[in-house]
Amino acid sequence: MKFDDIKGLSLEALEALYNTRTALIPLAGQFDGIFLQRLDEPGKRRPLYLGSRAFEFIPFGIDFDTCHWYFLHPVFQIGKFRTEIAPSRWRDCDTVKLHYDVSKLPSKIKNVLYDEVKPLSASLYLGLGGFNQETGFGDQFFFALHKR
Repeated sequence: MKFDDIKGLSLEALEALYNTRTALIPLAGQFDGIFLQRLDEPGKRRPLYLGSRAFEFIPFGIDFDTCHWYFLHPVFQIGKFRTEIAPSRWRDCDTVKLHYDVSKLPSKIKNVLYDEVKPLSASLYLGLGGFNQETGFGDQFFFALHKR
């Protein structure tokens, strides 16, 4: 699958792709992100909805070499994380979990953050962005990452 292919997928197709069993490869390199689909809908917003809204309009990405998120450009790194290959918190598959307990962000922020990434190839990853809560509350949106 290529980056342009994933951009037009429906929510159902993204769910199926995320739940597909794939070999998890080591994550490395800088990746630009793109917001794909929100999991909630107007009138039925999940808790902390506003906290994830910025990903819909601010350019973002992840540097897996330094284990940081960035906004606008890789020089603006924030949100240090550590990775763990384990069963997904939100779906029935294995994934790479991003834990923010190692971040220098304030505790009230870093304790709320949680994301998952599923490599589709060495240059394309599918992610679930959200918060440190259970399915239906924590999982907020799908995003794609493509290698810079």
